[in-house]
Amino acid sequence: MNIIKMEFLACFKRKEIHFVMLFLIALSLLSYSMECIAFYGSEMRFIRSSNESTIFLGVYASSVMSTILMMLPLISSLIYSDSLYKDYHNGVIKVILTRVRKSDYILSKAAVVFVSSFMTFFIALFINLIIVKVTFPTVGFDNNYSLPPYDIGVQNFDGTFFLDFIRVQSPFTFNIMILFILSFFSGLLSLFTYGVYFLFLDKNRIFGLFFSFMCYIVSMIGLYMLGFWKFSLANQLQPVHEGTFQPLIIWGIILIAISIYLIVWKGIKNEFI
Repeated sequence: MNIIKMEFLACFKRKEIHFVMLFLIALSLLSYSMECIAFYGSEMRFIRSSNESTIFLGVYASSVMSTILMMLPLISSLIYSDSLYKDYHNGVIKVILTRVRKSDYILSKAAVVFVSSFMTFFIALFINLIIVKVTFPTVGFDNNYSLPPYDIGVQNFDGTFFLDFIRVQSPFTFNIMILFILSFFSGLLSLFTYGVYFLFLDKNRIFGLFFSFMCYIVSMIGLYMLGFWKFSLANQLQPVHEGTFQPLIIWGIILIAISIYLIVWKGIKNEFI
Protein backbone atom coordinates (compact mmCIF):
# COMPACT_ATOMS: atom_id res chain seq x y z
CA MET A 1 0.00 0.00 0.00
CA ASN A 2 2.87 2.38 0.80
CA ILE A 3 4.40 1.87 -2.64
CA ILE A 4 1.08 2.77 -4.30
CA LYS A 5 0.83 5.96 -2.22
CA MET A 6 4.39 6.81 -3.17
CA GLU A 7 3.62 6.29 -6.85
CA PHE A 8 0.49 8.46 -6.69
CA LEU A 9 2.49 11.24 -5.02
CA ALA A 10 5.20 10.95 -7.66
CA CYS A 11 2.56 11.06 -10.39
CA PHE A 12 0.84 14.16 -9.00
CA LYS A 13 4.19 15.97 -8.80
CA ARG A 14 4.94 15.43 -12.49
CA LYS A 15 4.58 18.32 -14.91
CA GLU A 16 3.08 15.97 -17.49
CA ILE A 17 -0.13 15.25 -15.58
CA HIS A 18 -0.73 18.96 -15.00
CA PHE A 19 -0.07 19.70 -18.68
CA VAL A 20 -2.49 16.99 -19.86
CA MET A 21 -5.15 18.08 -17.36
CA LEU A 22 -4.90 21.72 -18.48
CA PHE A 23 -4.87 20.67 -22.15
CA LEU A 24 -8.05 18.60 -21.75
CA ILE A 25 -9.76 21.33 -19.73
CA ALA A 26 -8.83 23.80 -22.49
CA LEU A 27 -10.44 21.47 -25.05
CA SER A 28 -13.53 21.19 -22.83
CA LEU A 29 -13.80 24.98 -22.69
CA LEU A 30 -13.11 25.28 -26.42
CA SER A 31 -15.92 22.83 -27.16
CA TYR A 32 -18.24 24.79 -24.87
CA SER A 33 -17.28 28.09 -26.53
CA MET A 34 -17.87 26.70 -30.04
CA GLU A 35 -21.37 25.56 -29.08
CA CYS A 36 -22.16 28.89 -27.39
CA ILE A 37 -20.93 30.96 -30.34
CA ALA A 38 -23.01 28.86 -32.75
CA PHE A 39 -26.24 29.68 -30.87
CA TYR A 40 -25.41 33.16 -29.59
CA GLY A 41 -28.27 35.56 -30.32
CA SER A 42 -30.53 32.78 -31.66
CA GLU A 43 -34.18 32.55 -30.79
CA MET A 44 -35.14 29.98 -28.18
CA ARG A 45 -36.71 27.71 -30.77
CA PHE A 46 -33.32 27.21 -32.44
CA ILE A 47 -31.36 26.36 -29.28
CA ARG A 48 -30.62 22.70 -28.56
CA SER A 49 -30.67 20.95 -25.21
CA SER A 50 -27.67 20.80 -22.91
CA ASN A 51 -27.30 17.07 -23.57
CA GLU A 52 -26.88 17.69 -27.32
CA SER A 53 -24.39 20.53 -26.81
CA THR A 54 -21.70 18.61 -24.97
CA ILE A 55 -18.23 17.76 -26.22
CA PHE A 56 -19.60 14.32 -27.10
CA LEU A 57 -22.83 15.16 -28.94
CA GLY A 58 -22.39 18.79 -29.94
CA VAL A 59 -22.33 19.16 -33.74
CA TYR A 60 -20.37 22.41 -33.82
CA ALA A 61 -17.68 21.08 -31.48
CA SER A 62 -17.33 17.66 -33.10
CA SER A 63 -13.83 18.56 -34.33
CA VAL A 64 -12.68 18.78 -30.71
CA MET A 65 -13.82 15.23 -30.00
CA SER A 66 -12.16 14.03 -33.21
CA THR A 67 -8.90 15.66 -32.11
CA ILE A 68 -9.01 13.89 -28.74
CA LEU A 69 -9.66 10.51 -30.37
CA MET A 70 -6.85 10.98 -32.88
CA MET A 71 -4.35 11.92 -30.17
CA LEU A 72 -5.69 9.58 -27.47
CA PRO A 73 -2.62 7.30 -27.07
CA LEU A 74 -0.27 10.29 -26.96
CA ILE A 75 -2.30 12.30 -24.48
CA SER A 76 -3.02 9.42 -22.11
CA SER A 77 0.51 8.01 -22.22
CA LEU A 78 2.16 11.31 -21.37
CA ILE A 79 0.69 11.26 -17.87
CA TYR A 80 2.68 8.46 -16.21
CA SER A 81 3.41 5.63 -18.67
CA ASP A 82 7.13 6.42 -18.86
CA SER A 83 7.66 6.57 -15.10
CA LEU A 84 9.48 3.22 -14.87
CA TYR A 85 11.63 4.21 -17.85
CA LYS A 86 12.69 7.36 -15.97
CA ASP A 87 13.35 5.42 -12.76
CA TYR A 88 15.46 2.97 -14.74
CA HIS A 89 17.63 5.66 -16.32
CA ASN A 90 18.15 7.86 -13.26
CA GLY A 91 19.01 4.88 -11.05
CA VAL A 92 16.11 5.32 -8.63
CA ILE A 93 14.81 1.84 -9.43
CA LYS A 94 17.85 0.19 -7.82
CA VAL A 95 17.19 1.96 -4.52
CA ILE A 96 13.47 1.17 -4.59
CA LEU A 97 14.02 -2.52 -5.27
CA THR A 98 16.13 -2.83 -2.11
CA ARG A 99 12.97 -2.02 -0.12
CA VAL A 100 10.10 -3.58 -2.08
CA ARG A 101 9.64 -6.62 -4.26
CA LYS A 102 10.09 -6.12 -7.97
CA SER A 103 6.60 -7.45 -8.74
CA ASP A 104 4.98 -5.09 -6.20
CA TYR A 105 6.87 -2.15 -7.66
CA ILE A 106 5.93 -2.89 -11.28
CA LEU A 107 2.28 -3.73 -10.53
CA SER A 108 1.88 -0.65 -8.33
CA LYS A 109 3.13 1.52 -11.15
CA ALA A 110 0.73 -0.22 -13.54
CA ALA A 111 -2.22 0.53 -11.25
CA VAL A 112 -1.25 4.20 -10.92
CA VAL A 113 -0.69 4.50 -14.68
CA PHE A 114 -4.24 3.30 -15.36
CA VAL A 115 -6.00 5.20 -12.55
CA SER A 116 -4.18 8.51 -13.16
CA SER A 117 -5.03 8.47 -16.87
CA PHE A 118 -8.64 7.48 -16.20
CA MET A 119 -9.19 10.18 -13.59
CA THR A 120 -7.45 12.91 -15.61
CA PHE A 121 -9.70 12.33 -18.61
CA PHE A 122 -12.85 11.87 -16.55
CA ILE A 123 -12.43 15.00 -14.44
CA ALA A 124 -11.29 17.28 -17.28
CA LEU A 125 -14.08 16.30 -19.67
CA PHE A 126 -16.74 16.13 -16.94
CA ILE A 127 -16.21 19.87 -16.54
CA ASN A 128 -17.65 20.30 -20.03
CA LEU A 129 -20.80 18.38 -19.10
CA ILE A 130 -21.34 20.57 -16.03
CA ILE A 131 -20.89 23.98 -17.66
CA VAL A 132 -23.04 22.96 -20.64
CA LYS A 133 -25.72 21.69 -18.24
CA VAL A 134 -25.75 25.05 -16.46
CA THR A 135 -25.81 27.14 -19.66
CA PHE A 136 -28.11 25.33 -22.10
CA PRO A 137 -31.77 24.40 -21.49
CA THR A 138 -32.63 20.92 -20.26
CA VAL A 139 -35.14 20.51 -23.09
CA GLY A 140 -34.27 22.02 -26.45
CA PHE A 141 -36.75 23.19 -29.08
CA ASP A 142 -34.28 22.07 -31.74
CA ASN A 143 -32.06 18.99 -31.96
CA ASN A 144 -29.19 17.48 -33.94
CA TYR A 145 -31.57 15.68 -36.27
CA SER A 146 -33.96 18.59 -36.91
CA LEU A 147 -36.86 16.52 -35.60
CA PRO A 148 -39.91 17.82 -33.70
CA PRO A 149 -39.15 18.22 -29.96
CA TYR A 150 -42.00 15.85 -29.06
CA ASP A 151 -40.46 13.03 -31.14
CA ILE A 152 -38.41 11.23 -28.50
CA GLY A 153 -38.54 7.69 -29.81
CA VAL A 154 -39.85 7.32 -33.35
CA GLN A 155 -37.59 8.99 -35.92
CA ASN A 156 -35.17 9.98 -33.15
CA PHE A 157 -34.31 6.35 -32.34
CA ASP A 158 -32.21 3.88 -34.31
CA GLY A 159 -31.58 0.51 -32.68
CA THR A 160 -28.47 -0.08 -34.82
CA PHE A 161 -26.63 2.78 -33.13
CA PHE A 162 -24.51 2.37 -30.02
CA LEU A 163 -26.52 2.86 -26.78
CA ASP A 164 -29.17 4.76 -28.74
CA PHE A 165 -32.00 3.63 -26.45
CA ILE A 166 -30.17 5.14 -23.48
CA ARG A 167 -29.49 8.32 -25.48
CA VAL A 168 -33.23 8.73 -26.09
CA GLN A 169 -34.38 7.76 -22.59
CA SER A 170 -31.67 9.54 -20.57
CA PRO A 171 -29.31 11.72 -22.64
CA PHE A 172 -27.25 12.81 -19.61
CA THR A 173 -26.68 9.17 -18.63
CA PHE A 174 -25.59 8.54 -22.21
CA ASN A 175 -23.02 11.35 -21.96
CA ILE A 176 -21.72 9.96 -18.66
CA MET A 177 -21.39 6.46 -20.14
CA ILE A 178 -19.48 7.78 -23.16
CA LEU A 179 -17.21 9.74 -20.81
CA PHE A 180 -16.60 6.61 -18.71
CA ILE A 181 -15.81 4.49 -21.78
CA LEU A 182 -13.41 7.09 -23.18
CA SER A 183 -11.67 7.46 -19.81
CA PHE A 184 -11.47 3.68 -19.40
CA PHE A 185 -9.78 3.23 -22.78
CA SER A 186 -7.44 6.13 -22.13
CA GLY A 187 -6.35 4.17 -19.06
CA LEU A 188 -5.94 0.97 -21.08
CA LEU A 189 -3.90 2.74 -23.77
CA SER A 190 -1.63 4.30 -21.15
CA LEU A 191 -1.24 0.84 -19.59
CA PHE A 192 -0.36 -0.58 -23.00
CA THR A 193 2.31 2.10 -23.44
CA TYR A 194 3.64 1.34 -19.96
CA GLY A 195 4.10 -2.28 -21.04
CA VAL A 196 5.67 -1.23 -24.34
CA TYR A 197 8.39 0.68 -22.49
CA PHE A 198 9.80 -2.64 -21.24
CA LEU A 199 10.78 -3.28 -24.88
CA PHE A 200 12.58 0.05 -25.21
CA LEU A 201 14.34 0.58 -21.89
CA ASP A 202 17.68 0.99 -23.64
CA LYS A 203 16.29 3.29 -26.34
CA ASN A 204 15.32 6.93 -26.35
CA ARG A 205 12.28 7.85 -24.25
CA ILE A 206 10.29 8.78 -27.34
CA PHE A 207 10.45 5.23 -28.75
CA GLY A 208 7.84 3.77 -26.39
CA LEU A 209 5.42 6.64 -26.92
CA PHE A 210 5.94 6.63 -30.68
CA PHE A 211 5.50 2.84 -30.96
CA SER A 212 2.24 2.92 -29.02
CA PHE A 213 0.88 5.75 -31.15
CA MET A 214 1.93 4.02 -34.37
CA CYS A 215 0.14 0.81 -33.30
CA TYR A 216 -3.02 2.89 -32.87
CA ILE A 217 -2.65 4.58 -36.28
CA VAL A 218 -1.62 1.42 -38.14
CA SER A 219 -4.63 -0.46 -36.72
CA MET A 220 -6.91 2.30 -38.03
CA ILE A 221 -5.32 2.36 -41.48
CA GLY A 222 -5.17 -1.43 -41.69
CA LEU A 223 -8.81 -1.92 -40.79
CA TYR A 224 -9.81 0.84 -43.20
CA MET A 225 -7.91 -0.79 -46.08
CA LEU A 226 -9.50 -4.15 -45.26
CA GLY A 227 -12.96 -2.60 -45.27
CA PHE A 228 -13.48 -2.90 -41.52
CA TRP A 229 -13.10 0.77 -40.54
CA LYS A 230 -16.16 0.65 -38.29
CA PHE A 231 -14.35 -1.84 -36.04
CA SER A 232 -11.35 0.44 -35.44
CA LEU A 233 -10.92 1.64 -31.86
CA ALA A 234 -11.13 5.29 -32.90
CA ASN A 235 -14.50 4.70 -34.54
CA GLN A 236 -15.77 2.56 -31.66
CA LEU A 237 -14.99 5.40 -29.25
CA GLN A 238 -17.03 7.86 -31.30
CA PRO A 239 -20.10 8.82 -29.22
CA VAL A 240 -22.44 8.17 -32.15
CA HIS A 241 -21.68 5.13 -34.28
CA GLU A 242 -23.33 1.96 -35.51
CA GLY A 243 -22.66 -1.11 -33.41
CA THR A 244 -22.87 -2.74 -30.00
CA PHE A 245 -20.65 -3.23 -26.98
CA GLN A 246 -19.02 -6.32 -28.48
CA PRO A 247 -16.23 -4.60 -30.49
CA LEU A 248 -15.32 -2.47 -27.46
CA ILE A 249 -15.16 -5.57 -25.27
CA ILE A 250 -12.87 -7.24 -27.83
CA TRP A 251 -10.62 -4.17 -27.96
CA GLY A 252 -10.52 -4.08 -24.17
CA ILE A 253 -9.52 -7.76 -23.99
CA ILE A 254 -6.80 -7.24 -26.61
CA LEU A 255 -5.28 -4.24 -24.83
CA ILE A 256 -5.46 -5.92 -21.41
CA ALA A 257 -3.96 -9.20 -22.71
CA ILE A 258 -1.03 -7.48 -24.46
CA SER A 259 -0.43 -5.21 -21.46
CA ILE A 260 -0.39 -8.15 -19.04
CA TYR A 261 2.01 -10.07 -21.28
CA LEU A 262 4.43 -7.13 -21.54
CA ILE A 263 4.23 -6.23 -17.86
CA VAL A 264 4.56 -9.80 -16.55
CA TRP A 265 6.85 -11.48 -19.07
CA LYS A 266 8.95 -8.51 -20.16
CA GLY A 267 8.86 -6.77 -16.81
CA ILE A 268 8.38 -8.93 -13.73
CA LYS A 269 9.89 -12.18 -15.09
CA ASN A 270 12.64 -10.51 -17.08
CA GLU A 271 15.87 -9.42 -15.41
CA PHE A 272 16.18 -6.05 -17.14
CA ILE A 273 18.19 -4.44 -14.33
